[in-house]
Amino acid sequence: MLDNRATTRVKLGADVVAALGDNYIVLLTVRLNVGGYPYLVPYWRKAADGFDIFLVDTSLGNLETASYAGRDREYIVDWAVVKK
Repeated sequence: MLDNRATTRVKLGADVVAALGDNYIVLLTVRLNVGGYPYLVPYWRKAADGFDIFLVDTSLGNLETASYAGRDREYIVDWAVVKK
């Protein structure tokens, strides 16, 4: 079951972290897995020393859950930090 708690930390320099969301933005793209299901959308959240990437199944509604047993659990997420 995907609980949206798994994150990956990307560490950045202190000067970039201080301006993240203001002068710098994070661009994320995810590559489709071989089976194409589930399709998870990458999001980012600012952290003290960089940002965290997490994946969300946007096809689920409120209080819905899904089981991804036997599915590919590895996703490649490309990211870039860009100055506005």
